[in-house]
Amino acid sequence: MWLAQDTVLGRRVAVKRLDASGTSGARRALQEARATVRVAHPNIVVVHDVVVDRDEQAWIVMQALQGSTLADQVSRHGGLPVSLVHQVAETMVAALDSLHAGGLVHRDVKPSNIHLGTDGRVVLTDLGIAAPLGRSGSRDDLLTGTLGYIAPESVVSGDYSARSDMYGLGAALWFAIEGAPAFAVRSVEDLIEHAMTAPAPPLARRAGWLEPVITGLLQSDPDDRWTAARARTHLRAHRPADRPLVSGDGPPPEGGVALDPAPSAPAVGERHELRP
Repeated sequence: MWLAQDTVLGRRVAVKRLDASGTSGARRALQEARATVRVAHPNIVVVHDVVVDRDEQAWIVMQALQGSTLADQVSRHGGLPVSLVHQVAETMVAALDSLHAGGLVHRDVKPSNIHLGTDGRVVLTDLGIAAPLGRSGSRDDLLTGTLGYIAPESVVSGDYSARSDMYGLGAALWFAIEGAPAFAVRSVEDLIEHAMTAPAPPLARRAGWLEPVITGLLQSDPDDRWTAARARTHLRAHRPADRPLVSGDGPPPEGGVALDPAPSAPAVGERHELRP
């Protein structure tokens, strides 16, 4: 990922180079760009353009986000305050609901794809493997997700749905509260065994009104799993009065934690550790 300057519109942008080049790289770049254009939502990263250079290397030009990921914050602080995780939950439910309404499934909802901005926004990123809802998959699709965040039904059949995205969100929220993954999954074999036998373990730390949401999202049977609508209703009804803003400026709110401020921006054209 690089920080760059859009010389036409005079704005800073993030430029992501894809690992794949040639036809496959261009196809993936266009897929990600079309997904974000198809579903415009304030909590989904904005893609501005796709460029394929003379060497057939594909690049995605997107909005430059200030802040860090949910994974980074947990790595630095451990389990995060319930009020902060509640904000992440509410905004991600809204983003995923919008994505699903647009006929797409993300397929890789995880802490490193949830960006916590210093401007107070929570943004879902990396739609590079998003796919149309209802498309049948295969076991090979397991490799496109992330171990520990893939829904059991996707493990077994390779199929992804709106409810499989909600399972990934539940696992991400668990991680944010506990400071560790819900499941110790190190291989596809472990994942398959977990999908067949292991229910979600009980939360060790107090999660308050988030506990039924997380438990509901981590139901192994997709028919029993909470939908975005059910999660949104519950979260709105129990929104904490002291929920902190997601900000790196100033002291931590009472009972909460201020996010680490974004590092000093590098000069335009230099590589930046900002994750897409």
